[in-house]
Amino acid sequence: MVDEELYVAAEALLLQGLPGTVSRELDDENRIIPLAFDIDHDMAVTAFLCWLLEDEGPMPGLEMVTAFRDHGAWVAVGSSAGPASEPAPARPAVPTRYGDPAFAPPPLLAEHAAAGLTFCS
Repeated sequence: MVDEELYVAAEALLLQGLPGTVSRELDDENRIIPLAFDIDHDMAVTAFLCWLLEDEGPMPGLEMVTAFRDHGAWVAVGSSAGPASEPAPARPAVPTRYGDPAFAPPPLLAEHAAAGLTFCS
């Protein structure tokens, strides 16, 4: 879907942040739905749900735009896209002392243990 509309949406996302509300489905009025962005100094990436034109016809997919900041203005350097696939199977929750498994420390590797390295308790 690489077109001007996508780049304008990416710049708006970087300048204004995520909107308070977004459409819950793609349609003719909502061809691009912002999902996320990440800024690291002068580089950024934005992610959108949008219609991708495939051989079989339009299908929903992810489109990402990479940009860099040049004298205060965001300049898009490219984009990449891919079709939405089947959802990944849910991973079982792992109880941790941190509560939420998403914030658990990485597993202790055997070579770390052999070197006497441990995580804080």
